[in-house]
Amino acid sequence: MGYRWAALELDDYDNLERWGPFRAACHSAGLKAGPWYTDGGNVALTPTDADFTIAECESEGDRQGILAAPRPSVRHAIITNFTPMTDGNGVPQPEKAKPLIDLGYECLTESYIGDSPGMNPDDMNFRATQQLGWARSQPVLGIYNAPLADYQQYVSRFPAYGIYLAEYLL
Repeated sequence: MGYRWAALELDDYDNLERWGPFRAACHSAGLKAGPWYTDGGNVALTPTDADFTIAECESEGDRQGILAAPRPSVRHAIITNFTPMTDGNGVPQPEKAKPLIDLGYECLTESYIGDSPGMNPDDMNFRATQQLGWARSQPVLGIYNAPLADYQQYVSRFPAYGIYLAEYLL
């Protein structure tokens, strides 16, 4: 289907034991393999044989955990809804994003239009780049409440995107 990488939620569902077989299956299919941590601070547990790592950043606890963890030696990104980088009224706080940017974390946006029309890839990219300071962002499309077809108006504007719960496509 043209995908180049796959992530396994490593700190959920007792997936740690699945890491080796997952990585091997990805590599045999020509895909890069990496963990996705739902507890951002767990990024410190990234396996040494990972190709990349993703830390969820949905709360201030996630953000602080990521900042306290050693900087991963592989490509690293956060996946975020921006909650920990806004004030209580949703106003962007670039000073909260800057430490993540300075540590080289790429920005994957939770573009889940099935949850909220305002979480579309364009608006999430604007928040990441124009309001918080990332040079670029990459949307992750949530297809559990909205099919991939609902995103077609957006995907042509992004050279790459991810699919959350890609198994819904199979």
